[in-house]
Parts: sequence; structure tokens; C-alpha cells
Amino acid sequence: MDLRFLNELTTHVGPFATVYLDTSHDTVDAARAIGLRWADARERLASAGADAATLDALAAAVENAPPAVGRAGRVLVARGSRVVLDRALPEPPVSPDAHWGPLPDLLPALADQPEPVTAVVVRVDETGGEILLAGPDARPVVTEHVEGGEHPVHKVRRGGWSHLAMQERVEESWRRNTAQVAERVDRHVADAGASVLLVAGDPRARSRLIDALAERSASIAVQLEGGATGGEDLAAAVAEACATSSPPAGSP
Repeated sequence: MDLRFLNELTTHVGPFATVYLDTSHDTVDAARAIGLRWADARERLASAGADAATLDALAAAVENAPPAVGRAGRVLVARGSRVVLDRALPEPPVSPDAHWGPLPDLLPALADQPEPVTAVVVRVDETGGEILLAGPDARPVVTEHVEGGEHPVHKVRRGGWSHLAMQERVEESWRRNTAQVAERVDRHVADAGASVLLVAGDPRARSRLIDALAERSASIAVQLEGGATGGEDLAAAVAEACATSSPPAGSP
């Protein structure tokens, strides 16, 4: 079991607030339901003695998080004004809980750890991207589609100042759409403790994405050339990359 995600907790002294939330986003009123669950957890923490700074830090983390895809859970641990653990769970917690005490309540999170994911795969173009997760012996599974909100994305092949301005707008749209994909890729890489990030798609889009990634993600990025973007070719590329990659820094 990969426990690197617990490393930061060892540098802090309690008391800690621990929250297990159902963050499923599979109904039309999902955002409201999550808000109500957090409000209930906050009330229980406050009743147990949690300070305002800790509660506010947790509230900001819950409210500012991007929506999950389908059924999901989340564990958060905070002390003072800082969230020291914020981790996605593969399923909603069986018993959503809020705990305030000298030590974080980590047993449910440890019991719910999935098999380690060793590779994150992203297929990217000018409009957004598709993120997949995979182990060395498994087919990549699509976990998220990221659709950039910026337009236009196609250049006009004509001269003149107006067309030059349009091209600049298109390139800015590309940059912003890429930034949105990079943010989600960074989160998946961190959550999975991935040892390799495979980047597929148009060569220019791949280069823009790698430039926009956080240092940790960029350091394990490998560009997939040619047609290895799906099916057996992609599965083979993932298996080869996982077999030859080095463990992330801090691995046992």
C-alpha cells in the first residue's frame, strides 16, 4: 500500500479535524447535497471544540474543489488555518464522519485505499483533454473529460490586421484551455502518486500542456508519438512506460 500521502501529517502537531464526505456528483442537485453534508460536518466539529480557523480552512477546500465525476468520496484533515490532507476516495464513505481530536482519524481512509495507480494518461487537443488512469497491467480507464471554455480554437488562413488579431485570440484560447487541462492532470498525478504521465494527441497541444504542468507532473511526462492514442497501442505504451519508469521521489 502506498502511504506517501500521509507524509505531511507527520510534520504537524494536533489537534486535528478529520472529515469524510460523500462528494458524489451524479445528480442534478449534487452541489447542494454536498453543501448540506459539509454544513452538518462543520456543526459537529464546532460542537466538539474545533476552532474557527480550522473550520474556515476546511470550508474553503470543500467549496473550491472541482466537482468529482460520478460517485466519489473525500477525506480532509486540517489544523489551525491549514488543510494538511485532501484526498479523493474511490467511493463515498460508508459512514460520513467528522472527528476532532489529538490525532487525525485515518483508519477509514487506509481501509479504502485502491490498488496503486502507476500511470496517468492524457489525450489533449486545442479544445480540452481526456484523462485516463491505469496500472502497468490494466487498460487505461477514462476518468474525466476536460472541456475548455475558451473559443475560438481555429485559425483563419488569411492576411490583414483583423486576421492577425483573430489568430492571437485563437492562441490565447489554446493557452487557457490547456491551463484547465493541466490543472486537472496535476491533481490526478498527485492523488494517484503516479510514476509516469503519458501525453498523447496533437504534437503542439502536447508541448503546450507539458509547459503548463506543475513541476512534479512535468518531471514524469512522456510524450506518445504516432498513433498510440487508444486501444491496444495505448495499453502497450502504458505497460512499457510503467515497466521502465522510476518510482516517484519518496517511494519506499
